[in-house]
Amino acid sequence: MLQLRVIFEPTVARSRNWCVLILVYCIGLQGCATSPYRYGHARSAKPIESSAEDVEFEYGRPRPGMDRMRRVVEFPERLLRGKSHHVSHDLSPEHREQLASYLSQNDLTDVRVLVNQYDPRGEWRRLKSNQRISPVWRYTAGTLSVASYTLLPGRVFGYQHYNPYTNTLSVNSDRIASAVHEAACAKDVHGRSLPGTYATVTSIPGVNLWKTSRAVNDVLSYAQAEDDWELECGTYREYFSQVATGIVMPAQFFVTPLVNVVVSLGGGAVGQVVGHIVEKRRLAERKAQVKEQEEDSPIQTAGYSTIAE
Repeated sequence: MLQLRVIFEPTVARSRNWCVLILVYCIGLQGCATSPYRYGHARSAKPIESSAEDVEFEYGRPRPGMDRMRRVVEFPERLLRGKSHHVSHDLSPEHREQLASYLSQNDLTDVRVLVNQYDPRGEWRRLKSNQRISPVWRYTAGTLSVASYTLLPGRVFGYQHYNPYTNTLSVNSDRIASAVHEAACAKDVHGRSLPGTYATVTSIPGVNLWKTSRAVNDVLSYAQAEDDWELECGTYREYFSQVATGIVMPAQFFVTPLVNVVVSLGGGAVGQVVGHIVEKRRLAERKAQVKEQEEDSPIQTAGYSTIAE
């Protein structure tokens, strides 16, 4: 009993320190989203004209075998979250328009969006033809990325992913926050003078927290600039726990396995809690803004207008 207490108390103390760090970081992350949003790579003002029709979408053909495999992969999540939890595998027309609008307004119409597609040959061709990335990175890190796409297809595992080496955005569910987050990663890479080097370095575990944080900031700022509450709310729910897990990831190299498990689980849980708190705070702010606008706007009555006091 004494030995268990000796192990447990330092674990709790370290976990508390990491939780405080996560809390401070995530709140700071949300605070950065209040800055004016920068559309595209070099302009700060919203473009006057933008055509979402310029974005190219490719849809995968029916693959019953892979779809059955995906249902098997998703079974544990459905079991934990209950029968009511269901995420469509198809990209709805509304979310397609949201994603296309983000890509168009941020000068990313060259990014090819692959919806529920599994096409290794096409990815190899796109890897070879992508002149934006240096051949050094295309045929090293890029080869590994396409091999991962081939062996662990997103159509089976349901993840969204932007591949900078092929300049493609794979969308395998109707989670719009996740899709736009990956599009924000594309924007980040496109804005770099050495995109291949940047993409490779920021894919290293631990370092990738930098890339994730920048993308989360961009999506939150964009959602607030466009008054898109669905996108903003989805980002709080999906990505604050991921950011929190990324913060505690370096701890696994310096602590015992028991402490690592406690810190990792605690980090994800704290991230979810912080995301929920920030979401509620933002919702209250939005309601207050709407109420203030209603009080300041003219009220039309009996054919004439009066100013609400």
